[in-house]
Amino acid sequence: MTEIKYGAVLVAAAHKQGVEMNHDDATVVLSYFGLEDHYLMCSNDLSSLTLRHHLGGDEFDDKPCNILDAVKYVAGVCKGILDYTLEAKEKGYTKEAKFFRGELRTLKRLADTYAAALS
Repeated sequence: MTEIKYGAVLVAAAHKQGVEMNHDDATVVLSYFGLEDHYLMCSNDLSSLTLRHHLGGDEFDDKPCNILDAVKYVAGVCKGILDYTLEAKEKGYTKEAKFFRGELRTLKRLADTYAAALS
């Protein structure tokens, strides 16, 4: 298994699962990995994905996933960041909050699309 760091690799892995993903969407998805010590891994032939949680030292918790699971995971991370941003700011409306709302809309759109495509 190798960590996915580039949008083109995620696009190819999604395609292997029968889902079309554009590079911009792949970049949004990948931008939330690495936070909270979670990483998206793929097999050498790109046919399988794994959500890896680094527990510390040489310990990892690996869970097989598909592209939909990966998008749902990062949507949760994005939602958590948005909630934190809104709590940390008095007015609740900032450039950061607007940015994360847009990212969350993109991730929800992807999740809806992939749920339909993979069903």
